Amino acid sequence: MFERTPDSLYNFFFDSQYYLTDKNCEFYEIKRTCSYNTAFKTFDGRFTDTDTNGNILLTGTYKDGRKQGSFQAFYPGGVLKWQAEFLDDVPVKTWYYFYPDGRPLSILKVENGEVLITDAWDVKGRVTVKNGTGKFSLEDPQFGFNEQGYEAVIYRGSLKDGKPEGTWRILRKFSGSDYETAAIETFSDGKFIAGISQADGNISYKKSRILFAASHPFTNAERFVAKNCNIDEHFNFTIYLSNYLTENFRAELPLGDTERTLELSLEVNKNGQLSGVTLLKGFDDKTADKYLLQILYSIGYWIPSQKAGKVINDTLTVRIDITAENAGKMTFSNVRISRKTGS
Repeated sequence: MFERTPDSLYNFFFDSQYYLTDKNCEFYEIKRTCSYNTAFKTFDGRFTDTDTNGNILLTGTYKDGRKQGSFQAFYPGGVLKWQAEFLDDVPVKTWYYFYPDGRPLSILKVENGEVLITDAWDVKGRVTVKNGTGKFSLEDPQFGFNEQGYEAVIYRGSLKDGKPEGTWRILRKFSGSDYETAAIETFSDGKFIAGISQADGNISYKKSRILFAASHPFTNAERFVAKNCNIDEHFNFTIYLSNYLTENFRAELPLGDTERTLELSLEVNKNGQLSGVTLLKGFDDKTADKYLLQILYSIGYWIPSQKAGKVINDTLTVRIDITAENAGKMTFSNVRISRKTGS
């Protein structure tokens, strides 16, 4: 996951989301060459991130673990993707974003801790926002597993003096040209008034979820979190599964305070459908075991196995740690999935 270089620097090996991985892993995509403070376990000094072909992806500087000065990200072809400024880890000054062909995408300005959009252009080069006023739309590609299967989130609305104004929509984009409204937010004089999450049954929320720039995972590197080299961890399916079980396992069960590990054998076909479950190690309670199986069968899609480039039917062994603090309150964590035939 890291190694020393002959000139006393370090090489860190990351996947596409900046989680540490083995350099021989199929998901290894990014190498960071940098100075590293072993005492404080932080980046310190100038760094350069490259892909597996040696193309520069990101450059910048850390001082005592804090982002300092100019950071520049690049498309694989060498075109500048964005340029940002930091002061003691805090975004400052003006940020510039570009399309893959080098044309400008947007300009953001940070003033007194507030982000303003000053200018923006669509994919055809037409001005959509000028001097902080106009129509703004941002498509943020999504990484990893989500049960609904959307590929991107779109933020769309009007700007006045660089701030959101009126009604904004947050859309989910699926393959092709399918969209659905996930949330609606309203603003007045740049201030957030209300948000309604249609994706969660029209639940209201009190803090805006709008983004002004596409997500970039490079800050994950600062946490030095490692992932095992398997498809379920790489695409965050293990996190999804633990959260799904924790949120849905709400039966009032007389289990008392306990910790244990569940073990299950699952038959998953090449379409990602669960066709059979065998409980190898369960609860010491038939009602709890039955309820667990019902929740597992309610999951609409499991990542299928692959072998020799083909998707196959396979048997998955799933181990899950659980903590039962009191009756009906269960926490599922540390999901491990192994595959009998494929990967």
